[in-house]
Amino acid sequence: MRGLGNSADVRVTNCLLVCGESNVVVVSPTQSARVECGARPIWLGRVLDSLTVASIVRWVKAGGPGRADLPSDLATIATEPFTDLVP
Repeated sequence: MRGLGNSADVRVTNCLLVCGESNVVVVSPTQSARVECGARPIWLGRVLDSLTVASIVRWVKAGGPGRADLPSDLATIATEPFTDLVP
């Protein structure tokens, strides 16, 4: 959160129901990226070290989903959201 400054809003939750993916970060696009580009949230699992966190911060500052390409190091940890509870 410190690295983002005013670049993004951060919400912390106890559980996203994907325990097997360890620490999970969901990066949501801006409203304009959703409308203009059809951008969707990106779920990243196994966020376990400062290098990964720094890569997420750089990507978010560059625009995030719909505005900046997902870095290759983050693409390897992209995961699917938990959908078993969705009807």
